[in-house]
Amino acid sequence: MNFNWDNLKKINKKHWGLIALGLLGVAMLVFSPSDDSGVDKTKKNVEPKKANTTGEINTQIAKKEKALAYKLENMISTIKGAGEVKVSVRIAKSKCSQYALDKDSNKKVTREEDQSGGTRTTTETRKNEKIVVVQGNEGGEKPLIEKETTPEIDGVLVIADGASRPEIKSRIFNAVKVALGVEPHKVMVFAMERNEG
Repeated sequence: MNFNWDNLKKINKKHWGLIALGLLGVAMLVFSPSDDSGVDKTKKNVEPKKANTTGEINTQIAKKEKALAYKLENMISTIKGAGEVKVSVRIAKSKCSQYALDKDSNKKVTREEDQSGGTRTTTETRKNEKIVVVQGNEGGEKPLIEKETTPEIDGVLVIADGASRPEIKSRIFNAVKVALGVEPHKVMVFAMERNEG
């Protein structure tokens, strides 16, 4: 095959752009690192983990719900006559911490008069907030917590063998209210259905 430079001159600018784009794509494929390229992964820059994403918060809430349900099941099953117990807990909000802030603000007012007697007033406000940090027990620094709210329980469902008897149902109901400190309208207690057959 003979190569002719005159044929290259006939290619218009649009085709040159497509050829250049194709060559760039091939170069990127050839020179891009892959996971199995033998690169030492411990030397890669790793971005710090962002805390409290929505998925993480939902996972934390689900874990807390399961832990509370497990504790309640164990506690309620020790009530005389309760029998087998199943518990479900719904948490509306997880634990929330409000950190103490060191607030600093400056306000600067400038008044200018022009030659024709008009005035112009400029107000510049600067605010600076920093989280207050204190020395921890282990020697490290930690943020000072100003206010902390406990998880808010949205509802508790208890299903128990003995809940078909009113006195046992009442004991279970009161035990859940006291153990979690929830309002009565957020607690439901039902008898467990047994299929005999």
